Amino acid sequence: MMNRGIASYVAFDLMRLDGRDLRQSPLWRRKRSLRKLVDGTSVGYVEHGDDPRLLEALYGWT
Repeated sequence: MMNRGIASYVAFDLMRLDGRDLRQSPLWRRKRSLRKLVDGTSVGYVEHGDDPRLLEALYGWT
């Protein structure tokens, strides 16, 4: 059997919670709820950022 490494799960956004559609909520609110859900678990959380310097450093965008 091949060793394929370790799988990772990373969450970027939260679209539904407890049967509620959250897509109309602001991103910052969905991310706050997501962070509370994954805190203390093995699920990775991706921070939100909109600093133009970050985009420039990552993609060369200005």
